[in-house]
Amino acid sequence: MSEHEAEQPIEQVEWEPWWEQRGGLQPGEHVSIVGPTGTGKTYGLVWFAEDFPDHSILVVTKGADEMITRLPRERGWQLTRDVDDIFTADGKPGRLLKKSWGDRWEKRERPPQRIVYWPDASNDHEQRVEDLQEAFRQLMARAYAYTKSSPANRVFVGIDETMFAAMELGMNKSFTITWNEGRAMGLSLGAAMQRTAWVSKSSRSAPRYILVFDTTDPDDLAELAKTAGYYRRNGEFRRQLDQLGDHEHLLIVTRGRDRQVVRSRVVIRQRRKAQSDDDEQGRRT
Repeated sequence: MSEHEAEQPIEQVEWEPWWEQRGGLQPGEHVSIVGPTGTGKTYGLVWFAEDFPDHSILVVTKGADEMITRLPRERGWQLTRDVDDIFTADGKPGRLLKKSWGDRWEKRERPPQRIVYWPDASNDHEQRVEDLQEAFRQLMARAYAYTKSSPANRVFVGIDETMFAAMELGMNKSFTITWNEGRAMGLSLGAAMQRTAWVSKSSRSAPRYILVFDTTDPDDLAELAKTAGYYRRNGEFRRQLDQLGDHEHLLIVTRGRDRQVVRSRVVIRQRRKAQSDDDEQGRRT
């Protein structure tokens, strides 16, 4: 994108038709979502997790928050606190992923599972950090082994507090490996964060899509402006962010011939009736 092109007004698009025209999130494509608390990062993360054509896992490191309570209750997600339910130690499907074969085996269909992983951790601060470190390490290593073992195994791992995981839990190296190697294996990483400067540089260079709700940090603004094609003109990118309404974002498509920036608002889909009926039948049995 040239500097002249970047000066043109950013197109306002209706999110779902625009996104479906692009063909959806493909296995191995990554997403970064940037913005302060309350701007809509979690909605964006849920969208991409549910749009992914295979299994999706959202990792929660906080206490009982909206994601934990609403996704299982309102959208049929599975909730687990044990990584063994998702993947075994050698990267094979765990209990929740095995459920996806079930009665559909003969049809060779494998409906995707949507899983909230809320690692079980101590209430003691120091021990809690150690527990979460180990939980993250195991999940990422097993997801890597799972996708590497077969081209048919694809998975999206979404992280709602990427800054905390990167800094406090020391996961930057693992995330960088996933960002750099996941594309070839169908392993996608969705990373929601308040600041990009505290996370691996791969959080800006590797994703195909970057949703920016806002940023108050000059360093983050400069890097995101450059990624969007604004290069040294941070003030113009800042002006575009200031024009966003509640829960609106700028979406940066970072590579390919269709590299562009659009303005939109993520709206979570209504659950399809067939999916709701399947979930209800599963609860009854």
